Amino acid sequence: MDPGRRVPEGLDSVHGRRFLGAAARPRRRDHRIAATDGSRRSRAGAGPAGGRIGARAPGELELWQGLWQLADGLERALRGESLVAAARLRRGRDLVGAYEDRPPHALDITGLLAWSTHLIDELADTTRDPDWVPPVPRLRMP
Repeated sequence: MDPGRRVPEGLDSVHGRRFLGAAARPRRRDHRIAATDGSRRSRAGAGPAGGRIGARAPGELELWQGLWQLADGLERALRGESLVAAARLRRGRDLVGAYEDRPPHALDITGLLAWSTHLIDELADTTRDPDWVPPVPRLRMP
């Protein structure tokens, strides 16, 4: 039995779902991408926020995409990618901003908007301290 597999040798599907194994090339096994139908789907879903949220909360799809953009912008700011971070933060701010008048899940949308605007301004400042660390936002209302 291959140490990375969780199914017995020779068994590559249960209830019609294929497992990674003989049907997957070694390169694809490393990336957890199934090779059953030729598509390149990852195990997490397709795209930002897993790509599955729209089916569960169709009215909140832009909210979750915006939160993903804000998180990605923060990650990029931590890596020092200022231009990309600012673009992601702007996009996330625009998407999340639509929920300011009716914040779902007790999210502090107003605070997230202020945080993202502040962070975008900080990223544009080329004279900031090289040891600068971006502030982390508060997500819930107090």
